[in-house]
Amino acid sequence: MIKWASPMAKTYQTMVSNLLINITCDLEQNITDEYESEIFDDIFGESVVEMFSKEGIIKHIHKIIEIHNDQKTYQISDYYYLLIDRALVYNMICYNDEVSDNHQDYAFTIDVDDNPDEIEDDGIVELEDGYIVFIDHNSFIDYFFWDTDYDMKAEVYSQMTDVQKDITSYSTETFGVINRMMPHADELIPVLCDTESEEN
Repeated sequence: MIKWASPMAKTYQTMVSNLLINITCDLEQNITDEYESEIFDDIFGESVVEMFSKEGIIKHIHKIIEIHNDQKTYQISDYYYLLIDRALVYNMICYNDEVSDNHQDYAFTIDVDDNPDEIEDDGIVELEDGYIVFIDHNSFIDYFFWDTDYDMKAEVYSQMTDVQKDITSYSTETFGVINRMMPHADELIPVLCDTESEEN
């Protein structure tokens, strides 16, 4: 699984997995269609598509899903957090729209059958009759992501003073994401976390 900033309830883990799988299916269906492939730019932005390529985005989201569903815990790179952010936000908005349009048809909604008590008051989702009927993507990102430094505009970073840059102490990886530089292969390798030492 991915190491999130806060422990993720099983219901949310399933929700993230399903949303990422759904978006990957959509991307794979539309990649060969010149018109429909614009969905990549709509979801991730042109600069991110240029950084990874359309095929690369699909490949890396598959890898992210694999990591997310793994029993072991991994720290992932800012490059991957950026892809997850873009994919989840887009799909959460689509999910909310779909539920709103088909409010009485719970086939469109996520069934909270694992442990609804652990998520009912967290402000991230709205529940109705045991189903998730709304997802607040901003609250989700704030709660589970370590930060969103990866989303800083390159222009903003370039205007920062040396003192400000020293204070932020951005890693070379974060610097690369901010400036939409193609990642090195080793920057995308997930790092296995030592969960025992973290608990102690």
